[in-house]
Amino acid sequence: MLKTLFQNEVYKRYLAQRENIQEVMLGYSDSCKDGGILTSNWELYNAQKRIVEVGEENNVKIRLFHGRGGTVGRGGGPTHKAILAQPKGTVNGNIKITEQGEVISSKYANLGTAAYNLNLLIAGVMEAALYSEQLAVNSEQSEKEKIFEEAFGEISQISYKLYRELIEDEDFLAYFYQATPIDELEYLKIGSRPSYRSAPDSFNRGLPDIKKVEDLRAIPWIFAWNLSRHIIPGWYPFGSAIEIWVKGQGSRGERLLKEMYRDWLFFSNLVDNIQMVLAKTDMDIARLYASLVKDENVRNGVYKKIKKEFDLTVKMILMITGQKNILDNDKFLQRSINLRKPSIDPVDYILVDLIKKVRDKRIKGEERQRVIKTLMAGINCIAAGMRNTG
Repeated sequence: MLKTLFQNEVYKRYLAQRENIQEVMLGYSDSCKDGGILTSNWELYNAQKRIVEVGEENNVKIRLFHGRGGTVGRGGGPTHKAILAQPKGTVNGNIKITEQGEVISSKYANLGTAAYNLNLLIAGVMEAALYSEQLAVNSEQSEKEKIFEEAFGEISQISYKLYRELIEDEDFLAYFYQATPIDELEYLKIGSRPSYRSAPDSFNRGLPDIKKVEDLRAIPWIFAWNLSRHIIPGWYPFGSAIEIWVKGQGSRGERLLKEMYRDWLFFSNLVDNIQMVLAKTDMDIARLYASLVKDENVRNGVYKKIKKEFDLTVKMILMITGQKNILDNDKFLQRSINLRKPSIDPVDYILVDLIKKVRDKRIKGEERQRVIKTLMAGINCIAAGMRNTG
């Protein structure tokens, strides 16, 4: 599309008035919801390279606009590391990034903190440009990254297949609707659009007329998984994808993954973001939310699949990073999450009880309004403690 656009005479004149700069926005949210975190990151990585190549071929400078969310499942994570993790030559001192409302207060409400975060952003852009120049003259490092990219491309293919198997499971959406507060989020009235791309009877606890994950919007999708502490958009199916790939590589597999984590910023940033999500995930609390699922077969089948994948993902992360525990390489973040957890967990028990009451059609009138008001407070409390919404 860009090739055709850049060769159009009318559009050429338009670009000339903009100093031959073309802005292209990259969307993180739906790609992760529909393809999983590994494939989403990989396809965006490759898309950036192709877009910049087309720009260079047509003498057009590309400014990439990263539509990142606050959560890892929507492209979130430390901004400085994220910039450095971009493909060689795609930053070039020119980048545009969204900051979600949920992180504005934590990053910019205080003058000192705002200055610190802006300094990190500027430093990241400058460092990325210098790193690209270094790669251009360092043929050994450049060849090494080609090997890394080939390996991750194979892992991404495995991951996509596994992720689609989960979300296309006939019981998966039934589990999602009942084991998360997806419908109850609408009581908050904080979104500019409905939770669904179509318009079902959202508060009918028989299931909304949604047949596939693509019909759901990304923000409530991620928010609901965060509240129920599954947080699968931020890590599923990393463990199985890595294990299957390693088995196909023999002794070379583990060694190469450790080398990728040590020497490739794209991979190390992704792994560190995933382990941050794993630290916030709590499968015991998730089992509590799973108790909301009425059908025992649906409940046990989907929960056990997610729990098994969680355990394997932790194992693979520890193997790659050489740690004994998740986030041992970031003690400050590890301690921050661990300190908040005891305050959040009791609220989850209260919230599950409130969800049961809201879904009980026998509770009506003023009593129902009191339950809904308390439920909204509980959702806000957990979101603040997790420091993530959607």
